[in-house]
Amino acid sequence: MKACLFAWLCSYALCAAQSTGLGVVQPTLEELVLSRRIPQFTLLQGTLYDGVKKLSSGPAPFAFGFEEVLKERFSDPDIQNPRFDLRLENKTVRDILDALSASDSRYTWSSEAFTINIYPRATVTDAAYLLNRRLPKLELAGITDIDQGLLAIVHQLPPPQEQVAHVQTGGDSSFPLQPWHGSFQDLSVRQAMNRLVAHMGPHAC
Repeated sequence: MKACLFAWLCSYALCAAQSTGLGVVQPTLEELVLSRRIPQFTLLQGTLYDGVKKLSSGPAPFAFGFEEVLKERFSDPDIQNPRFDLRLENKTVRDILDALSASDSRYTWSSEAFTINIYPRATVTDAAYLLNRRLPKLELAGITDIDQGLLAIVHQLPPPQEQVAHVQTGGDSSFPLQPWHGSFQDLSVRQAMNRLVAHMGPHAC
């Protein structure tokens, strides 16, 4: 039996709109983040997670989700994540994410809406992997916290039934006071979780 999936989803403040003579234009993640050049990025004996966290809080901040490679059983020894050095100059955020993933080839990354997701490369084509599973429709009926949102996801997934848990390890996981009503069509569990975290606000974790 696989060990539990731990996913960190952290959001940092983003400037998400530009004013023009024609009104407000919503820039893309590519324009806001991925194509931005970073004068210098240095990681010394850090893990992939360390590198993404450092990059996300730099000159081009972004929200990200991180999904760990799993142990087969809880009793197995902890997986030792490789540590590496990385020194890059005048590279885009996209280039740096590619370099970080190449330094720990167990992982890959993709972007969706305004979130960058990092996840095990071995899960890319695995339709049974929890965060890849599809929700034909997700209805949020007046939820006020992250736990209600996670339960809404698993209760509306087609069989087989899944289990989730929320563990607070820092940051802010509170929702706005106004109950949230929402409806989404045909999205993955990963995309649904991105939306839950985005709803928390610009400093959620």
